[in-house]
Order: sequence, then structure tokens, then C-alpha cells
Amino acid sequence: MTSSMDEILPGLFLGPWEYALDAEDLTRAGITHVLSVMRMPKSLPVPVAVVAARNTLMLPILDSPTFDILQHLPRCVEFVRQALDGGGRIYVHCQAGISRSATVVTAYIIQTQGLSVQSALELVRAKRKCVQPNAGFMEQLALWHAAKCIVNSDDQATRLFYHEQTARASKAGRGVQVNADMLARVTEISGAGTGNRIRCKMCRRELAKREHMFPHGPAPTASTSRAAAAETLAATTTPSPAAPEPVQPVTTTTTTDDDQPPSLSSPPTAHEPPMINSTCSGYFVEPLDWMQPILDEGLTSGRIDCPNAKCRAKLGSYDWAGSRCGCGEWVVPGFCIHRSRVDKLK
Repeated sequence: MTSSMDEILPGLFLGPWEYALDAEDLTRAGITHVLSVMRMPKSLPVPVAVVAARNTLMLPILDSPTFDILQHLPRCVEFVRQALDGGGRIYVHCQAGISRSATVVTAYIIQTQGLSVQSALELVRAKRKCVQPNAGFMEQLALWHAAKCIVNSDDQATRLFYHEQTARASKAGRGVQVNADMLARVTEISGAGTGNRIRCKMCRRELAKREHMFPHGPAPTASTSRAAAAETLAATTTPSPAAPEPVQPVTTTTTTDDDQPPSLSSPPTAHEPPMINSTCSGYFVEPLDWMQPILDEGLTSGRIDCPNAKCRAKLGSYDWAGSRCGCGEWVVPGFCIHRSRVDKLK
């Protein structure tokens, strides 16, 4: 039933918006806190009696697969935690108590009980059978779990999620607004034994390390950086048919040398993938912190220059809609540093 207010855990209730507007229902259930994760219609303002008598947090979250609910999860989960740790009782709601509020409650359970997305969702469904976060929220829950319930730029999968959001917005004509907090940080490291990396051929300024690159040549074991999200989604909901999309940046597990194309007959190993293949026109990297002045211009495409103010040599180009590599693969977003403009270090 979608019209009920269900107690998922002791003191943690989940349901539709109607109960959040009824002070008597909230008092009867002993609710001390209300977390609203929806855009409340202007024609239905929250009664003063409800707000005045309880700790209330209201966030205008949309039930859309493309909406970024991930950024709100830390604040929501902390609000729930403080309510319960303080001996309170909290009501989490959206419009129907099916997708948005269920996502928040599931995220709280993942963090506090260390469960997988599927196990946490099953726990919620045991008390409220109708819950079903939309496909985009399921993917973001998988990122939340994989990143150990922390949303910051230290996790590459999280960074890529935000960059793909930017790419989709650009493709839809909504402009380019880069989340600067999700740009990978590049620190210059000198000396041997620091791992594969590239530097400007002109001034030797270090530009990126292996971890910032997308080896993407043909390989039987290639998998997207967000495969875990897809697996979780498949296990918890039935995906609807979707039109094929351009290939996203991938990582491979082949054992070929850095400048040799991967062999289709080579068995997968745990060795690091090559930084680049012989047919590739350049190094495809994720958006990096030193690119911020370029990205702040808000353009959908442009050139990538060396960040060294005394150099400014052209290194390559970028296109949020994607770029085709010399190997024939289309990479989205496409940030390519031409191999002839850099030196590769080991």
C-alpha cells in the first residue's frame, strides 16, 4: 500500500506526503523529525503547526533518473542519524513513498548496517513492498555503496558520474556547468618509481597519471567504470529497453605492452592495462583540476593547453559530446591529449 506510513526500522518511518501535512498523524506516531525529499506544491504549504513542533528538513528533489540525488545523500543520512541517535522518531517522505524517500532510507541502511544495495532494499521492501527507486537512483545508490558512503572526488566512479551528467546536459542543450569539486587533482611528483604518467613535451610539466586515463582499445575484458552499478540495477529491478549509447570511457585488463594493441586471444590478468595503444591518437583523460580555467568558460568543446603559464603549448582538445580516437572508438566525454605533444614516463 502506498498510502500507509510504514516503520522500516525502530523510529524510522517511510511513506507518502499526506502524513507529513497532518500534525495529528505525526503526533500519534510520536514523530519528532520530518525529512521531505520532494518539491511541495505551492498550493499545499506545510502547516505551521507541523514545522513549529518538529525538526524539519525539506529538499526539492525530483523523481527523475537524471536527477542528482547522490549529492543530497550525506546530508539526508546525517539528518536521519542525528534524529535516531537522539532518541527521536523520523518520518521520511516524498510524494508516494516509493522512489525518492526510499532511496534515502536505503542509503541510510547501507551506511549504518554495511549492507549491499540489494540487501538494504530488500530490508526496506520487507516493511513497505511498493518501494522502487528509479533506475538512475539505483545507479547512484551503487556509487554510494562502492565509495563507502562518501561523496567526493577521491572516488573515480563518482567523478565519472558527474562528468557524464555534464555531458548529457551539454548534449541536451542545457549548457555546460562543471562541478569543480569533482575534478581529479593532479599533483606533480618527481623521481623514479612513481608510476606511469605523462608530461608536456615543451616544459615537462606533469599532466596526468595512469589513474586519470581511459585505456579504451578493443579488448574482450573491457568493462565500464560503473559496471557495479549496472549489476546492482539488474539484480534489483527489471531494466527497460534503451537505445544504444556511445561507448563510455572504459578500463581493460589485458597484458599488452603500452604501445601495442591488445590481443584478442590474450587471457585476462590482474596486470595494469596499457596507457595507450599503437592505433590511438592520444591519451583520453578525465577532466582534471588544471583544466578548470578552460572548463569555466562553459564551452561544449575547445582546445586543451598546457597549464604552465610560461608554456601554454597546445596539448589537445576536448568535446563534452565525445571524440573519436584514432583506434575508431568513440569516447564520451572526449578529453584527448595528443601523444605527439607529451612524453610518457614510467
